[in-house]
Amino acid sequence: MTTSEQQLKNAIEHISFEMNRYLYTAHPRFPLPGRYGEVVAESCLLHSRAIGEFFFGPGKKDDIIISHYIDKLISKDELENEIEKSKLCWSSYKKRTDKKLCHLTFDRINSYPMCMDEKEVINFDKLIELFETNLPSDYREKWIKGKSFSI
Repeated sequence: MTTSEQQLKNAIEHISFEMNRYLYTAHPRFPLPGRYGEVVAESCLLHSRAIGEFFFGPGKKDDIIISHYIDKLISKDELENEIEKSKLCWSSYKKRTDKKLCHLTFDRINSYPMCMDEKEVINFDKLIELFETNLPSDYREKWIKGKSFSI
């Protein structure tokens, strides 16, 4: 699928939404009691899965993935290195996340509960930071719109 420059810019709003939702839920400003904390943790895992699929692809026909943007970024070397470092962990992280979220299976019964620390295996914070900082200026308006929507 060939994407236009305008499609790439418009998609930034949605990418920003996912990435900023992850950041807000991964680093809550104050601890939430009981079930509220669990709901935030689940949201964090859902958004981390969307971000992982963006960075580690390969993606399906209509998916928005990093390869659409890599040559448009101001600088890409550090981001590519960070992606490469985390790529090996992505497959097992995604498999476990998929099993734990919205997928009832007998295999799920035998796996131990997923804790929030497991997300630290992949440095999502650094990937997001490098992507955002290297966006060209004409993409920033869409990034800000997606970010403010998620507050």
